[in-house]
Amino acid sequence: MMNKPWKVFAATSLAVVALAACSGETKDEIEATKDVATEEAKDVKEDVKDGAEQAKESMDEKAEETKEKFDEAKEEAKEERLHTAQGFFGDEGMRHYKGEGNEFAGSEEKVTHIGDDYVLIERNNGGAASRDYYTAKDGIIYLLQTGVIEDENATILTEEELDGLDRERAIVNIDAKDGETFDHLDDQTFTVEATDATVETPFETFKDAIKLVHEKEENGETVTMTRYYVPGYGLVKEEYEALGDDSSMKVVTELESIDE
Repeated sequence: MMNKPWKVFAATSLAVVALAACSGETKDEIEATKDVATEEAKDVKEDVKDGAEQAKESMDEKAEETKEKFDEAKEEAKEERLHTAQGFFGDEGMRHYKGEGNEFAGSEEKVTHIGDDYVLIERNNGGAASRDYYTAKDGIIYLLQTGVIEDENATILTEEELDGLDRERAIVNIDAKDGETFDHLDDQTFTVEATDATVETPFETFKDAIKLVHEKEENGETVTMTRYYVPGYGLVKEEYEALGDDSSMKVVTELESIDE
C-alpha cells in the first residue's frame, strides 16, 4: 500500500518533465516561426516599397512625356499662329512709335483684327492718317490696300470685301533665308540681311528680327532703307538714310510702347 503513492508521484514527475520539454520545444518553434514571419513581412514591405517607387517613376516618366508632347504641340501652334497675319502683327490695341529725324517720324497705330486672318493698321503721324490692310499666305505677309483717310467716318472694309482684293504686294516673307531678295512695295527690291537680327527699340531689345535692306542711288545720293520685322509685333523699327556728297539725312521710327 505504501508503494502506490510513490508510483503516482513518479509518474506525475515524469509527465511534468515531459511537458516541460515539450513546452520548451514549442516555444523555440514559435520563436523561429515568428522570426520567419518577421523576415517575410520585411520582404513584403520592401517589395511594396520597390513597387511603389517603380510606379512613381513610371508615372513621372509618363507625366514628363505628356508635358513634352504638350509643349511641342503648343510650340507648333505658336509657330503656325505666327505665320498668319494676325499672329504676325500680334494682339489688337494701340501702339506708339517714337520718331527722330523729322516731325512726322513718330506715329500712333491701332491694330484691329478682321475675320479669320486680316489685319487693319490705322496710322496717324501727326500729318496724315492712313489705313493699311494685311493678310498672309504661305508664310508671306501681303499689303492688300493702303490709303490716306480723308473721311475718318469712312467704314472699315469687311472680310468679304477683303477676300476680293489681290495679294500681290508682299512686305515680308516669314520663312525667308539670309541673302534672299524679293520685291517689296513699289518695285523696291529688298535683301534679307538677317533673320535673327538683334535690334534695340525703346520698347525692348529684340533678338529674332527679320532685317530687310533696300539700297538705291537717287539724285546723287545713296538711299538706304532698313526695316526690322518681328513675328508677334510686326514692324518694330524703320530707318531711312540718305547720304550725298554735301548732305545727309537719317529718319528713324521705332516701337516705343504698347497699350495693355
